[in-house]
Amino acid sequence: MRELQSPEIKDLVSALVKAQANVRHAFLDAENPHFRSDYATLESVIDAVKPAFLAQGLVIVQQPMVELSGENILITTVAHESGQWMRSFTQILNEKKSCQSMGSGITYARRYALAAIANIGQTDDDGNEATAPIGNPKVEVETSKPNLPNIKPQVNASKPEPLDHDKAVAAAMKFKIEFGRKYNGRIVGDIPQAELEAYVKWLMASAVRDGTALSLQVQTLKAAYERIYGKQEW
Repeated sequence: MRELQSPEIKDLVSALVKAQANVRHAFLDAENPHFRSDYATLESVIDAVKPAFLAQGLVIVQQPMVELSGENILITTVAHESGQWMRSFTQILNEKKSCQSMGSGITYARRYALAAIANIGQTDDDGNEATAPIGNPKVEVETSKPNLPNIKPQVNASKPEPLDHDKAVAAAMKFKIEFGRKYNGRIVGDIPQAELEAYVKWLMASAVRDGTALSLQVQTLKAAYERIYGKQEW
């Protein structure tokens, strides 16, 4: 029989109670093109849980493994600095029997197992790669334009007004990034151009790699960058 907890969990439970007071729900920082819905990535779930847990001496370890029966499972363990622990077991789905499908299944299982054991909410989303039938699903790319309040298009792009007098650029400079990890909470105008450009390119490349459409937040960040520095050949 699988053990779900250590013999003693008093210190663990006490720490969990304190951590739960500061844990927030995961932000929806990505978009699923198949269901046209936003969802919280694994990174977003980790960001929501990790600070509050570490502050109480808690750490989460997730280990994929193959049982003797051939079943792929994920073991998610919450351990306290006292040595006490509790864990859960989640099946990893890999219907396509491919490395890409396995990677998607592990990520999907990690995200839901972590959210469950930390008792936080998120939106169902992207288990498509792990559970979809074999074939090439049609990916619909969201083409709606981002909503940038107070950022007006330049009528004459060949003669832009100075940045100090351009309200549209000023609004873009004040755009606050509210997703991801590295720049979450940062103001666009405070980030060096080279860093910001590299970050936007990385976000776009990640979407292409994962076969997902750009989320509205990423589209807005891209538009803010181009408002400040001009159109780019991404």
